[in-house]
Amino acid sequence: MRDAFGGAFMIKLMLIFLVIYVCFIAIALNYAKAFRAKNGIIDLIERYESFENAESYINNYLSNMSYYVASQSGSNAPYAKNGATCYDLGYCIDNYVDASGSNYIVTTFIDVNFFGQLAGLSFTVPIKGEVRIPHK
Repeated sequence: MRDAFGGAFMIKLMLIFLVIYVCFIAIALNYAKAFRAKNGIIDLIERYESFENAESYINNYLSNMSYYVASQSGSNAPYAKNGATCYDLGYCIDNYVDASGSNYIVTTFIDVNFFGQLAGLSFTVPIKGEVRIPHK
């Protein structure tokens, strides 16, 4: 009887570590996708020299890479500070101009949601990057 209890305990322990491992891998993959989305947005802003020129290319790029975080859309998103505007595809752009040029702060998000809304284990992690476009 003692061996049967030990075997069942080991199976439960292995399942717990398997769930932790799968959650870790899922978060790492989502982080990589959000980081790649941020870098792609920054590259497009640099290539077209402003967000206004690059907006349609950014939306096309994000649609093709299947990056989507719906909870950040709208101007009253929790990460839309200092006049940043959040868009429906899950990124925010903050633009400010100084003497050296236009500065854009790009924020993408990781939406972590364990076991749906039942467990209440959901949170959002912002990933920020900055690009400076000098005046001509």
